Amino acid sequence: MSIIDIDDGAYITMWARDWAVVDRDAAAFAPSGSNPGACNTGGTKIGCYQASMQVADDLQALLTDLKTTSTPSQFATANATLEQAVELDITGLNLRAQSLTAAESRSPDDDAMFSQGMASIHQAPPEFSTAYAEFPSYARPSPTPFAGGYAG
Repeated sequence: MSIIDIDDGAYITMWARDWAVVDRDAAAFAPSGSNPGACNTGGTKIGCYQASMQVADDLQALLTDLKTTSTPSQFATANATLEQAVELDITGLNLRAQSLTAAESRSPDDDAMFSQGMASIHQAPPEFSTAYAEFPSYARPSPTPFAGGYAG
């Protein structure tokens, strides 16, 4: 087997399937037409909560699949970095959503939780980029993470 021969069929199939779901649901964060984006100025708390929870659930399914699908040795470093990015994003999305459940609350804890969540959400995209760059250039899975854009 040469370096270019990678037994990646199951991994590539899982990747394409799971990222299609994540990208579909993450589209709720992007402005489009008269929709400002679920979590942008002009969006609603319930819209932001629902989109955050849905994408967090999608990412959790991806994470489970990343941990249970056979990972080619050439993908090991990228997969490990990707798992960290996914965990970081899930944490951020869940913290933000949890802070929004207290819609009428003025607790400083809610603001702190929201800020922590947003910090994690903003730290995740560079991690996703790093992970994707770690895949061998001749065998990167498709699509790229958040190919449809992500402004969670």
